[in-house]
Amino acid sequence: LLFYSIRLTSLSVITNKVLSKILLSLYLFLVILQLQKTTIDMKKLLFSILIFLSACMTYANTNIADIIKNMPKEFLPYINDNMRAELVNSIKNGDTINISSMLEETIAIDSISADFIRMRATKTTTIQLRLLDVSDSTTIICMVKTFEVPICESKISFFSTSWSLLSEDYGLPTFNDNTTTLDSLTFKPEDMNEDKYKEIRMCIEPVVTHADISSADKTITFGLGIPPIVTSEEKRDIKRILRQKTLKWE
Repeated sequence: LLFYSIRLTSLSVITNKVLSKILLSLYLFLVILQLQKTTIDMKKLLFSILIFLSACMTYANTNIADIIKNMPKEFLPYINDNMRAELVNSIKNGDTINISSMLEETIAIDSISADFIRMRATKTTTIQLRLLDVSDSTTIICMVKTFEVPICESKISFFSTSWSLLSEDYGLPTFNDNTTTLDSLTFKPEDMNEDKYKEIRMCIEPVVTHADISSADKTITFGLGIPPIVTSEEKRDIKRILRQKTLKWE
């Protein structure tokens, strides 16, 4: 029995309430089987059940505050333990906050809910986290890290709730091919001829994308970064042909 409970505590992505009922039924089934085979010390049985219930409560209560508390230091390298504790307490209270990092830069939380947070990690970097239920029993973290200089570019990563990196893209576009990316995130206005449109597209170099997670719903919007070395006229023309693409997690 203790073996079964230890295995249960090793689960890393379980947060859904439905799972508690399923696991409890499974656990009771295992107890019955064990009782049929041998006499069990009641103290060991109770201890095992307590471990199991503790594990269920831990995973069922995962929220953004828990995620930030356990976030690897590589994502927030310039805050110490006291700063992180202050950050977590503010998140638990649902408060926005500005704290100074060890580099004397301001870390600001400007949007927060039970399953979403947006923070400015440095002057030129923002981090967005969204908890996503990918099944009845599994929740993952979507992290969008956006670098604003020299060109707005985002990196999207998925993690388990224990911060293990996941290799799947969960249906999001990869934008690995420049032509496909430009086809998806630009359009030709009706009053623009084809040659002008192609000319403006050629000004978009390098081709990089940025992403933004909505704080209101489970959508993510993609757009193109505007190259830093363009004339004001080229910049105006580029903005005319840009379009965003919004996807929703079901």
